[in-house]
Amino acid sequence: MSLLKRLLSAPLVRAAAGFEDQIAQLYDRAANAVTHAEAKALFAALAKEEREHARRLRQLPASEPDAPGPTTGLSFDIPPIPHDTHAVPEVLEWITRVQQHEQAVADFYDALARKAVLPAVKHTLRSLAEQENRHLQHLQTLRTLLGRGPGDGRTAASS
Repeated sequence: MSLLKRLLSAPLVRAAAGFEDQIAQLYDRAANAVTHAEAKALFAALAKEEREHARRLRQLPASEPDAPGPTTGLSFDIPPIPHDTHAVPEVLEWITRVQQHEQAVADFYDALARKAVLPAVKHTLRSLAEQENRHLQHLQTLRTLLGRGPGDGRTAASS
């Protein structure tokens, strides 16, 4: 089996797209759970981008559906955002876990891009890695914003 077919086997592509679907759902739920305007907008935008990532992955060429292939090496063990979105430490911890997942996904796409043979596949995977890295930056900006608080005794997550 060629290197490209081993790296982009149908099970691997489906698994990666499935992770994108899961994180999109997580961001959708987070957008619905928070009242902080910037957080709500960011989570909704990230959900939309993650669904687009899944769509792009499903368009990549892959080997036959039943061909064995490597696993992604990724796990998805992020719980829903805390119900009490006014509890800033818990929300910040949740964002940290999401950032760790986004970093793992960015590294995964970057590794695949380095080994991809077809220029279009390489470009798609590099683009996905760059977008995941931008997600990390947006989440860090949100962490900073939420960690500051509005200065009136309330937490930033409730403003």
